[in-house]
Amino acid sequence: YFIVKWFVPLLFIASMPLAVAEEIEFPEEELARESVLPVFEKRSDVLNRHVITSRKIEFGAGSGLEIDEPFYNDLIVTLHGGFHLTDLHGINVEGILWMPGLSSYGEKLKADTGLINRWDAEKAPHPKWGIIANYEFTAYYGKVSLTKHMVMNLNLFAYAGPLYINMGNYNAFGGDVGIGQNFFLSKNMSIRFDLRMLIYRGPNAATQNLSASVPTPAVGSFQERVFFSNQVGLS
Repeated sequence: YFIVKWFVPLLFIASMPLAVAEEIEFPEEELARESVLPVFEKRSDVLNRHVITSRKIEFGAGSGLEIDEPFYNDLIVTLHGGFHLTDLHGINVEGILWMPGLSSYGEKLKADTGLINRWDAEKAPHPKWGIIANYEFTAYYGKVSLTKHMVMNLNLFAYAGPLYINMGNYNAFGGDVGIGQNFFLSKNMSIRFDLRMLIYRGPNAATQNLSASVPTPAVGSFQERVFFSNQVGLS
């Protein structure tokens, strides 16, 4: 028993010098990195898309405000239609109708008896209606959880294009640029929010005498300037 008890440990100790360490090298490209991106044969921007817009026609109507208009009614009415070439690219045409009348500040200038000559901005050319043709790019599509069991789809897009504005006896040309977002209530209906800027050249009402005691100036007598009109809309 004593011989067997010490024979096994001694045999193990005796065999230790015989162990040889062998170094194994692997090519660097085969070693694992800290982060590895998966490679897909069929790449897709969005998986399980609920709202399909590709090759679809879009119609809408709404209203908005011209947020930096000092003299005229800032309420606008819009009507638009478009076609989505893909889920990312589309074209649309929009009509804008400016509501007639003056703003509260414009009415005050017209009725202010303290002025030597009451100033009537309605005598100057100003936007009546317009048409815009836009290219639209959808930059983002996603979902947001409203409740535990309710999800709303949405997308974010940007657009730009040429612009025509009718001012009565004057025709103005320019362009627009803007961003918008659709909140989809279903696959075929959404609430659309827009924020855009209209850029155009037109008559400057402040360069003529528009008092009630003088005739309406000729359109060509107004000096021109470049307008940057900011609008918000809901449709």
